[in-house]
Amino acid sequence: MRNGFNGLASRVQNTLRDDPFSGHLFIFRGRRGDMIKVLWADRDGKVHLTPAQLSMLLEGINWKHPQRTERPGIRI
Repeated sequence: MRNGFNGLASRVQNTLRDDPFSGHLFIFRGRRGDMIKVLWADRDGKVHLTPAQLSMLLEGINWKHPQRTERPGIRI
């Protein structure tokens, strides 16, 4: 994938006619399908996500305050 994040932000503005700082999540896939880049504007302007955090974000789970659930176990 040749485009950096500035190039991707430009594509969002020109091609999609959307604001890259709107808070929406823009996901770009490389031609081979082995790489993705995610463009998401936060207040700081820079977001680093682990693969687990990205998975939770895409599922709609807030990883900063996840709901704890009881793990199933064997009861005697």
